[in-house]
Amino acid sequence: MAEPPRHVQDELRERSHRAPSFQINRALTFSVRNSPFPCGLLELVNDTLVLRAMSSAATMTYPLLGLVDLDQAVDGKLGRDADLNFQEMKRRGVFAGEAVGAITRATVSRNGVTVVAQTSYTPFRLDYDRWLARAEVSIVDGGPNAGYQSRDVRV
Repeated sequence: MAEPPRHVQDELRERSHRAPSFQINRALTFSVRNSPFPCGLLELVNDTLVLRAMSSAATMTYPLLGLVDLDQAVDGKLGRDADLNFQEMKRRGVFAGEAVGAITRATVSRNGVTVVAQTSYTPFRLDYDRWLARAEVSIVDGGPNAGYQSRDVRV
């Protein structure tokens, strides 16, 4: 099979960079990386949540995930509550366009550190079957006035 001429390859590359999904991905990645708040960008890949980006505020204030976790699965890393919340969000279609978002609360643990985190997930469609979710995290006290059960998903 012959390759297309160089000018055709250049034009196709240029068009792909103007595609809406490319621009959305770039904008979301920029908004996450430069956020002054702990946040991350997650993608559902073969039923596994993968961390695609995180803010510098997250690396400084959220003790459970770091830059070494980029492009790695988060399933199984943050404890049972987080995994149950991830499963519930998948079941409710947060990563399939069936929900406009989710707010979760969970006791999460890793490497001997345990915190109660409330996270807001906002999904964005990139392609027909590719979704990213911007996740904003807040460490909460988890007291009785928090309004959530010990583990909760609200869609």
